[in-house]
Amino acid sequence: RTVTPMGLFEGWYEDANPKAAALATLCGVSVFLFAIRRLGAHKPYEGHLRHEALKTLKHRFYSSKDGSLMCYFGANLAQLKETLLVLRHGPQPPWFLRNPHVQFAPWLLQNYVHQASRLSVKFQRLWLPAADGRDRICLDVVPPLPVADPTASEATAANWNAPLVLILPGLRGHSLDIPGQTLVRRLAVRGFRVCVLHFRAHTPGANLKHPKVSLFGHDEDVEAALLFLNQCYQKQQLHVPPIYMIGVSMGTAPAVTAACKWDQLQQSHLAGVVLLCPGYDCMRCFANFGQPYESMLRQTSMHHFLQRPEVSSALESRTVAMLEKRSHTFQAFVDNVNSLCWSDDELIALLSEQVEMKAVATIYTLNRKICRDGLHKRGVCSAADYQKLSFEAQIQLKTELAYEVYNPVNIFDHPLAYKTPCLIVNPIDDPCCSFANICAQSQHDGRTYLDHLVSWDNIILAIPTTGSHLPSIDGMFPELVDGVMMLPSWTERACVDFLEALNRR
Repeated sequence: RTVTPMGLFEGWYEDANPKAAALATLCGVSVFLFAIRRLGAHKPYEGHLRHEALKTLKHRFYSSKDGSLMCYFGANLAQLKETLLVLRHGPQPPWFLRNPHVQFAPWLLQNYVHQASRLSVKFQRLWLPAADGRDRICLDVVPPLPVADPTASEATAANWNAPLVLILPGLRGHSLDIPGQTLVRRLAVRGFRVCVLHFRAHTPGANLKHPKVSLFGHDEDVEAALLFLNQCYQKQQLHVPPIYMIGVSMGTAPAVTAACKWDQLQQSHLAGVVLLCPGYDCMRCFANFGQPYESMLRQTSMHHFLQRPEVSSALESRTVAMLEKRSHTFQAFVDNVNSLCWSDDELIALLSEQVEMKAVATIYTLNRKICRDGLHKRGVCSAADYQKLSFEAQIQLKTELAYEVYNPVNIFDHPLAYKTPCLIVNPIDDPCCSFANICAQSQHDGRTYLDHLVSWDNIILAIPTTGSHLPSIDGMFPELVDGVMMLPSWTERACVDFLEALNRR
């Protein structure tokens, strides 16, 4: 009898001979690996360099001797080139894991094992109000935060001055599946206090109170979480330690938009940011998802954000039916579900306000101002104008507003405003967030996003030749971290080493 963490194959071999079952499983896995190997062979590095964007900008990159990594160091972070030894070469997976699809399989298996076993990380759970006050968001912390939990003893609460790391998980992600928990363990072992933010509709088992959902997460909720952490220390008259932020996959969108908007507002909340496998333009990046990921993610995401009782109970049935009908591809699903970033009563209240929002002090206020300007630009200047629109037109309008406010590539409107030190990791063979996304032309000025990034002074852009979507397995043998065996991940080591280097500065 076999039971997977997701319960997919419960009872498969209940009445079968154990040896026959083991042989059948081995044959099935072999056929699967052979088939997935045929989906896409690992392409040689020089073949990728033929891409015009990389050829044009190659002289601005540091290239490793073995050709496994290209790296751009901005002027303000150039001194880290000598201290970040991990960035002197890219990941070196064993020969049987060089294919990005094959490399993804053991990574997912590791995540499921850690999530379902006693190896799972034990978090302290904190609930706090969302930015608009209509719902709540969840913050899972390890080691426990003493100022938020008076019962936590010195023995279990670790050092109060430990630097804070706020992790924004990927699609459907939460603290037990960021994807995976290995990054959390590596950070905690190296002396960081890790906080994982659950966005609305992402926390398993938590009911949605208000019909407002975001696949990417709201950057104003990121602000609410960081203000909460600041207040925890200030109430105890303690010095607030440095705060860093890590965006994983889809979590890179609220991470970079929040950091950029804080810089625009001239507020200093962050000491550093890490973006792992970003997709850049959310209006286009999901169209580049390859099979079988596109269809798998569309089905699982549709269930998670539209069909789960915890979420669907807060949404109108006609809304769910309309969104399901229009979501024929993963990109279409993302476009339509993003309309849930705004509830009808929120837009009506915004249009009914008479006071102009001139004194912008927070991300929440800034987003409301951008949204209101977007409504006026589209000729919707009053609540009556909005209510005259058909239901489908309202969904389309809210989708456009969501991209106008939350699309991370909007930072290229204000490139000089971005000042927070940042590490970006973009594997060339990423089968989900395709490398073609960074080479796409910006809608703002026609330059590629790669061209934009290599002109910034506060970033390090690491482009390994292999790594798949997050695993970046580096070596043949697993590592022992905090008493737990885990796959050797180049991306996670680069992330932790970068934050340690910033913390030393």
